[in-house]
Amino acid sequence: MNLLRKTSTLLKLNRMIGSIRLKFLYVFLADVMGWRYSIVRLDPVIACNLRCRMCSHSDAEWLSNQTRERFSREDLERLAAQFFHQALQVHVGCGAEPTIYKGFIEIVRLAKAHGVPHVTLVTNGQALRDEQVVQLVEAGLNEFVISSHGARAETYERMMVGASFERHLDCLRAVAGVCAAGGAELRINFTVCAENLEDLAVVAQRYACFGLSTLQVRPITPLEAAQQRNALSPEQIVRYRQLVAELHTQCRSHGIQLLANVDDPSHGRANPAASIYIVGALRLISPTMVWRPGFDFRCQDVAEFKRSSGFRRELLAHVLHPRRSASPSALASSTVFD
Repeated sequence: MNLLRKTSTLLKLNRMIGSIRLKFLYVFLADVMGWRYSIVRLDPVIACNLRCRMCSHSDAEWLSNQTRERFSREDLERLAAQFFHQALQVHVGCGAEPTIYKGFIEIVRLAKAHGVPHVTLVTNGQALRDEQVVQLVEAGLNEFVISSHGARAETYERMMVGASFERHLDCLRAVAGVCAAGGAELRINFTVCAENLEDLAVVAQRYACFGLSTLQVRPITPLEAAQQRNALSPEQIVRYRQLVAELHTQCRSHGIQLLANVDDPSHGRANPAASIYIVGALRLISPTMVWRPGFDFRCQDVAEFKRSSGFRRELLAHVLHPRRSASPSALASSTVFD
């Protein structure tokens, strides 16, 4: 079973095991025993080379308030020592573009040196050079996650301001070459909004020729600081579900794993699974904040911070006194289509 299939199996198990208490108990035990259980999402710098319409980077006021800090090599080594030993996955890139950081390939090497089973690069691919694609695989990268918010050139360049569709295809050809040799796997991350909804009809056909392993379809999460901030309307949700059903058939014919949120495309329902992910497993790391407020990774050890902040007590509280309600969230909401 390859790593992507293992990931989809974890998603299925998360949905099959309904008990929030059992899930939090597992996270507690994993933390105590030193097992791998966390998901690290790391931005080495808060910057991007594009201005995608559904992203905060499209808002000039938001950008003007962002720090220009970036991690040093010493910072990354300390972060790796603090977090990677318990990580199941490390995602290089989360809310920014990692390939504009000079040492982004070194993060992959660090993750593999610490034995992380699954390491991904999340990128728009516009600045990714062919030789870097090869170097990433040589460093141990398991998965390329390429953002694409349009399967047609016109849609792609309208949604991803500053990007070239031809450059996008060139990047995919380079990635497809190393994937065909068994070096890594390719995922397309497609965020759906009203402006690109109909591109779902052709997205599988567009990308199947690149040896795509996984297609992840995510309805837009409206951000206040973004040009495109409107959730799908009720009528658009009906059309979205119809297109995803057709897309499922197309993906099966091409041997592509489909991940898509069809249960709650508007992100309005309570999502108990998100609390386990956010509270227990997720480690968001960026120059603006490492994991949780109050943690200074340069001066403090993560184990010490867990004790002083009551992290394990918080996990046990969810086991002994589970919350009766949960907030809506777009996280941990994808359905795995076989």
